[in-house]
Amino acid sequence: MHSGGLKTFGLQTSDYYKCHLDSWLHLVLTSGLEVLILKLWTQRPKYNFPCSLLSGKSRDLIRKLCLSFCTFRPTVRLSLNNLKKLYLSFVSTTSDELECLLSDSFALERLELRHSSEIVHLKIPYLLQRLSYLELIACDSLKVIGNKAPNLSTFHFKGNDIVQLSLGEACQVTNLYMSCYEAIHFARVDLPLIAPNLEMLTIESPSEQIPEPEVLGYVCSCSPAGGGEFFVPNYDYFSLVSFFDASPSLETFILDIYIPTAFEDPESVLGEASHMRRMAELRHGKLKRVKITNFYPAKSLVELTCHILERSSLQCLTLDTCCCCHEKSYSYSKYGKCFILAVRAHIEGKVPSTARLDFPKRCTLDVKLSLTCNV
Repeated sequence: MHSGGLKTFGLQTSDYYKCHLDSWLHLVLTSGLEVLILKLWTQRPKYNFPCSLLSGKSRDLIRKLCLSFCTFRPTVRLSLNNLKKLYLSFVSTTSDELECLLSDSFALERLELRHSSEIVHLKIPYLLQRLSYLELIACDSLKVIGNKAPNLSTFHFKGNDIVQLSLGEACQVTNLYMSCYEAIHFARVDLPLIAPNLEMLTIESPSEQIPEPEVLGYVCSCSPAGGGEFFVPNYDYFSLVSFFDASPSLETFILDIYIPTAFEDPESVLGEASHMRRMAELRHGKLKRVKITNFYPAKSLVELTCHILERSSLQCLTLDTCCCCHEKSYSYSKYGKCFILAVRAHIEGKVPSTARLDFPKRCTLDVKLSLTCNV
């Protein structure tokens, strides 16, 4: 009964009555609606969204469309001339049906697809000149991504496996997030060719080892983060040196390590007389900020930290050791002392005179330990 012209309509519910929802959508989409948010947390059968309502007057006014847990089957081009944001989650739609929607959405700036299991290939046409953000999460059937939008700057992808990816001939992507198996290998081998203008790179790759370093020469400034759902006690963190050698302009490096509450792997704990590996005299002159979360004294992780200190001119090094003092952790239950002792023995002496190293003097269960050196 609203007579003032409704601009935004949002409905989130675990139950719906089709007859009412159809009439509501017909009412709001023919009265000047600009934003439609529809989240139906229901089991099968999914609600069949009436695509025909996105024609006529509404196609020139709708600016944001968010659909979840429904079926979207456009049979003709919708020509949503002013659509800027499109969000589809758990929506049943095919590659061709999505392409039918995108082909005339010239104003689209942001596209997010989540759990779209029917999409096998995604084609982003060149006509989407304003598209700057693309996010694809858990689209398990997706095999090929082909982007021709010339101004795409942010790309987020999370899935099980690497897909065939093309970001365009004149790729302008500067911010890239990738979470899947073999993501680190993909970043080292393929990204220098398909994304030469990266400024920030975030990687999540469970249980992946890295081969010997090789110089690839790419990336202006990136922030890789390694982690994932699985903990690999014997992971060779020293192999991450390859990212520094491959990225001569690297300024910020963040390593996020996942460690379970309790782990027992004596070989991962650095001993007093462990032999430390060294790399060639390569300098990482632009590297200024390094952060390692859940730091623990695995031999290879200490080697990586020492390499960073010896081969760069850091402004800030942060080693978050909050995991070491948990009462269920290996160090607490077996050694009865904090991992901070290994830091003092093997790392503290390598901090340059121009930097300051600060950390709490005592290791207690209620203190989050961090080591930060600032110029």
